[in-house]
Formats: sequence, structure tokens, C-alpha cells
Amino acid sequence: MPGWESPPSTGTKALVSFKLADEEESIPKRFENPVEVPTAVFDGLETVQESGETSMVDHQAVQEIATRMGYPEAALWIREHQHEYLEGIFRGFVIAE
Repeated sequence: MPGWESPPSTGTKALVSFKLADEEESIPKRFENPVEVPTAVFDGLETVQESGETSMVDHQAVQEIATRMGYPEAALWIREHQHEYLEGIFRGFVIAE
């Protein structure tokens, strides 16, 4: 599974699975409604994804790696919001404003 990318066209920082949206392209429909997460959670998810240590679908491994890498907030959020986390894998994540 390819990694998440930060699409430059959204004007906000967002993790999006599978595709980088160019400024000329619109964001695919599956990414039109990304899951909002706190900044610390977003940063943890992004760091784990960039490490390449696991598939982001393996939520338990993501939790363990996030904790080990210093992002306990991300691990706790995944544990408490499993449905939203899995939705975010397919819809993308964005920092809640």
C-alpha cells in the first residue's frame, strides 16, 4: 500500500492515502471528507507512516510504533477511535481546526 501524501491544493495539512493531489487535479471523492484529528495525532500518524515500519491498516502495530516514537496521543486516539481511524485510512486525515 503506497503511503499517505500531503496534497498541496487543500490549503491545510492533510494525510491522504494512495495519491498526491496536484493543484490542477481535484481531490478524489473518497478524500473529500477526511477524518479530522488533533495536531498531535496527525503528527504521530504522519511519523509512523513515513517510518515505513508497518502497513497503516495494522492499527495495533501503528499504536505500538506511535508510542515508541513518542506519540502516545496518536496511539490513544487510535485505540479510542478505531472506526474513525479505519475510515481515515480510506478518506484521509486532516488537522482539526
